[in-house]
Amino acid sequence: MLNRLRSAVASDSGISVPELMISTLIIGFVMAIVGSLMSGVLRDWGVQESLAAVQEESRPVVRDMLIQIRQSTSSLSALGNNPVSEMSWDTLVFYSDRIGDDNDAPEKHVYELVDCTNGTNGGQCSLQLSIYNPTNPTALENWDYGATPDRVDMLLENVIAEPPVNDSNPAWTETEVAESLFYMIRWEPGSSGNPERVVSAACDDLGSSPCDGNLVVISLAINPSNAREYLSTFELYEEVRLRNA
Repeated sequence: MLNRLRSAVASDSGISVPELMISTLIIGFVMAIVGSLMSGVLRDWGVQESLAAVQEESRPVVRDMLIQIRQSTSSLSALGNNPVSEMSWDTLVFYSDRIGDDNDAPEKHVYELVDCTNGTNGGQCSLQLSIYNPTNPTALENWDYGATPDRVDMLLENVIAEPPVNDSNPAWTETEVAESLFYMIRWEPGSSGNPERVVSAACDDLGSSPCDGNLVVISLAINPSNAREYLSTFELYEEVRLRNA
């Protein structure tokens, strides 16, 4: 067909209407295929660009979290108080004993998910850090902290997380907390004498479940775009061994 078109143009004899329609249809198919390929390439390029941007933004945040959590310490002198004082799927509260503080007074750090699309059921949320300085920094121990943070930073957006769902078994599994941003692990002697990982989905040193874990797990997942149906998710998994646990 294309050869006939070239011959017709060369001989200046023209082409028929059916030939023109068929030629137009063929050209349309070719353009559609090329357009589809270009659209796929541009879409994949856009996803990779978004993932790269999210990675560049989130890695320093997680790095700082690891440093602060690892050197966390208890704010009280009484035995039984743990470096991490509260933890749930969307919240982590601990006291960071940062080197260089004039009075060695730890700051209270609160990492929490806010503005979740599904409210208490999670969804896409923003990760916020609130820092509280002690109201009595010169005290040697038993520091007090006010209700108003001294600093609030919005760290990351589009964080994907959901509360865990426990089955009838009272023991948590890591599969059940896989959608949580935070959970804890403690090592206990197993029935065979080998240490076993025991998962804690939530704890509170002021309640009936103390935060006596050895590891804090950060399972971060971020939607790299605001699209409703995102094609890829950026994920970071870190286990932080508590220095003072």
